[in-house]
Amino acid sequence: RPEGMRLEVDDHGVGMPEQGGGGLGLIAMRERAEILQGKLEWLRPPQGGTLVILEIPATQAAVLRSSGSVEPR
Repeated sequence: RPEGMRLEVDDHGVGMPEQGGGGLGLIAMRERAEILQGKLEWLRPPQGGTLVILEIPATQAAVLRSSGSVEPR
């Protein structure tokens, strides 16, 4: 099966508050992921910080690559 795209951003800082940050940034990121038929999640690892994971299916990843928005490794 062709693979999609997975992006992980790991921040080793203080992390996000348990109730969320109160802003619209993560909400907007999740909406954009859904437009691409993907999903976005953010986690608070036990060691602290924040982990944001974006997964996009192969069909949408191919569209991004062909548009020049994303360069393959």
